[in-house]
Amino acid sequence: RRRVCGCQTAVRCPRPIAEVAHAILGPIAPARPPRAGRGGAPVSRFDFPTEAHAHLFLAGAVRDLLEREPQASAAVIANGPDVARAFHRLVADLPEARLSLDGRFTFRPGVDVTDVASVKGLEFDYVIVPDASLRAYPETDDARRRLHVAVTRAAHQLWIAAPGTPSPLLARLPVA
Repeated sequence: RRRVCGCQTAVRCPRPIAEVAHAILGPIAPARPPRAGRGGAPVSRFDFPTEAHAHLFLAGAVRDLLEREPQASAAVIANGPDVARAFHRLVADLPEARLSLDGRFTFRPGVDVTDVASVKGLEFDYVIVPDASLRAYPETDDARRRLHVAVTRAAHQLWIAAPGTPSPLLARLPVA
């Protein structure tokens, strides 16, 4: 079994996100949750019958966010590049929307549509996870780590969409 040494204080994430991230790790989480240095907005979870429903709702939410917060950095972090590409097609008409795969980030205000493999170590004001389904994030240690990476990229607010059957890793997160 691989031993992981983690930071005891959540610097990047506000308390609500740190708590959700710890719950996602479940049995592989450190015994004590990290101490979050600040409060913050609650994490929002939205369940949808299909991926199309989730993506249409989130595309509208991204448009609203960019209008309300034009200087914010946002990321839509999909489990893999295919979902990132599909979501990007819905917002590609926005000049602030960029498909950012393989580490190609501009770090300008707007929204980067990307995947988990591309964001480790990065930080965004807002993070949207568009595909927190059972298929994308089953109850495995690898899925726990991947979803943990996605949610802990948020420095301000986190939105999680679960199309179809929600991931069991979200069981402790209420639906908005």
